[in-house]
Amino acid sequence: MAAGIAIVTTDIPANRELVEDGVSALLVQPDEIEGLSAAISRLLDHPQQANRLGEAARERAMRDLSVESMLSRYVDLYTSLIGRRVSINRRPEIRGAA
Repeated sequence: MAAGIAIVTTDIPANRELVEDGVSALLVQPDEIEGLSAAISRLLDHPQQANRLGEAARERAMRDLSVESMLSRYVDLYTSLIGRRVSINRRPEIRGAA
């Protein structure tokens, strides 16, 4: 997703959590070789659509799946669990690194 390349993937729950059919990817039914072939051909025949899908996937990855975004969500989750605000260093220092 972060590479900004159009995605063709199977229509299964885990993939539907990451991409939206026709917006950030093309979803095909599992075990449907013809559907996979048609989706790939569609992107090859319509490079503007491929670029649009790839850019939408990249934007989603940068917005919702970056390290900073995931870290922020974990902090929010832990904070809600312990009932108080926790301050963290978002760029932790790695000890022993030169």
